[in-house]
Amino acid sequence: MARECGPSRAVKVISIFARRPKISMPDQKSIEVKFNNLLFESARLASTFGIPTLAGVPLASSIFDISLDTQCAFFELFDSVDDVLVNLSISGEILFRPPKSKELDLIRNPKELVERVFEKCLPYDWKNVTENLRAIRRAGLDTGYGHPFFGPVYRPFHLLLID
Repeated sequence: MARECGPSRAVKVISIFARRPKISMPDQKSIEVKFNNLLFESARLASTFGIPTLAGVPLASSIFDISLDTQCAFFELFDSVDDVLVNLSISGEILFRPPKSKELDLIRNPKELVERVFEKCLPYDWKNVTENLRAIRRAGLDTGYGHPFFGPVYRPFHLLLID
């Protein structure tokens, strides 16, 4: 049904994973963010369709600090076979990341985020968007980390941009 109701204009798609900050004590000045290898696998699959993949994490070390005004850090995900753990300050600076890691790239501000999205996303017609997202979902099930009905363990949300 979604295929039949789509816009006639070009649509750009971006996949985004929400990540939760990991802390060891309340109100600490840094957070850890884990990027599981399954996220990188999803990013690799999506990139074959020209769909960039981001992961975002709120820069907060307490659940009570999270609101609509909370700043977030966004990373563009590339291909990796291993999990990656990054340590961030609450202000969004990388304190630690694995040496020579090229599997993710910190996007430093909202302007850069918007520019990256528009630069990397390929325009598709609506029919191709729905087919591509379905193909990515099916390929994610082939990894063995998912359920035939519920889908992959980690699911991105997809932001659709209409030109």
